[in-house]
Amino acid sequence: MKKFIYLFILIFLVFGCSSSVNNDELDQLQKQIDEHQKDIESKQQSDSETVKKDTEISDDQNQQNQKLTTCKLFGGELVDDGWAGKDTGSNYCNQCRCMNGDLSCTEMACLVNDSSVKTSAQDTSRQDDSKSKSEDERRKKDEEESKRAEEERKEQERKEEEERKKNEAERKRDEEQRKKDQSNQNNSKDKKEVKAKPYYEDNCSFKPEIVLKVYGDVEDHKIDSVQKAINELDIITSGIKVPVYILLWEVEGEKGLDKKSAEILKDFIISKFFPNPSADDGMVKHVTEDIINKVQRETITADYYSESCAAAMFIAATNVLDFKNYLGKIVFHEFHHVWDSSFYANSPQGDRENPAWMIEGMAEYDGLIKSMAMNWTNQNYFNTEISNIKSKLISNPSYIDIDKDIFSFCDRCPVNSIERGIVVIDYIMSNYVETDFDTFANKYYSDLNKFGWKKALSNAVGDYAVFKNSFKQYVLH
Repeated sequence: MKKFIYLFILIFLVFGCSSSVNNDELDQLQKQIDEHQKDIESKQQSDSETVKKDTEISDDQNQQNQKLTTCKLFGGELVDDGWAGKDTGSNYCNQCRCMNGDLSCTEMACLVNDSSVKTSAQDTSRQDDSKSKSEDERRKKDEEESKRAEEERKEQERKEEEERKKNEAERKRDEEQRKKDQSNQNNSKDKKEVKAKPYYEDNCSFKPEIVLKVYGDVEDHKIDSVQKAINELDIITSGIKVPVYILLWEVEGEKGLDKKSAEILKDFIISKFFPNPSADDGMVKHVTEDIINKVQRETITADYYSESCAAAMFIAATNVLDFKNYLGKIVFHEFHHVWDSSFYANSPQGDRENPAWMIEGMAEYDGLIKSMAMNWTNQNYFNTEISNIKSKLISNPSYIDIDKDIFSFCDRCPVNSIERGIVVIDYIMSNYVETDFDTFANKYYSDLNKFGWKKALSNAVGDYAVFKNSFKQYVLH
């Protein structure tokens, strides 16, 4: 439009300025007008193409913008920018809005069993079901383990209670025996008797010997280990004046003999302990009940009552074997207990009180050095045992004090009497004793019977208080 206005002004000027223009000039003017018109048309065409191109670019840009401003719903559908409404798929319950290509939704938890949930939600549901099932199985397993742990705890408490009752019964028995012995000593003094006679002299007729009795299906190699140890023992030179019976029985786990077999064993050994028991003898009743109880489980102990005609080693054929012929080491250990008790049985007017760690330490030391002499074990095993027990004592420092629980066998303590004892005896043998162990032990038990344990120990190690402190420093350093 602007171009036509220019043309009109040009014509007006031509005709307005000179009315006398000749025809040639008019023709020339017309020619210029025509050429100018062509230029205008050419420029219009060029402008048209430019506009068309710009329009195409604008359309492409619009399409691109439209593509960038769409949003994809959870179920896979596309919605335009500015859309608002419910989402699809497993997010069906939430309100959403599409803004500049970004889908924003509320965050409610949608029920997976709703009919509007799509296939993707169903897949998620199956995964959740699988996860839930796995969690249920794990929870069930945890409950079973917890139940089993609780049962084990109760069983352990039951065993500990049995052990406590056993220890209490033994303590009472020992206390009764001590009082009885003290009464006998007092009576002897009143009667001005120089020496009480051993019980076996007037009441027993059995000769000293070591007899092995096997109950149940004990494995041959275990019987062989026990027999090898028996062959090394000399009951005559030991000074034991009564027969010693080794009662060996099979075990399964911690279970010993059945009731019937236990009764058979009990009847046999009671007949050897007390050949002529009186009907109202409380001691016989107590010993009978004790035997029935211990042979029905895994028990290892020795008994030599001062007023009995025999001694016995009760040995369950344990499967806890630190080395080959370990049962032979146990025989050496328990025989030492019988030998220890024989000093009082031979001189009942004497003393018999002894620290628990001394009783067990002497026996275990004897068992191990005899086992090393038989090449059943070696010095490295012994040293490792001592080192491990010293570490336990350091971790439980109150037990380094040898006066702690001095007369308790402390089976449930962090460090029991066997462990404490063998470290003490090894320390004594390494630092105070110049003889062999048998010579030292024989003198100690003789002195104990005459003077009491503290004097007997001081005879070997010097001042007791100084010795206690030296032992403590040995353990800690």
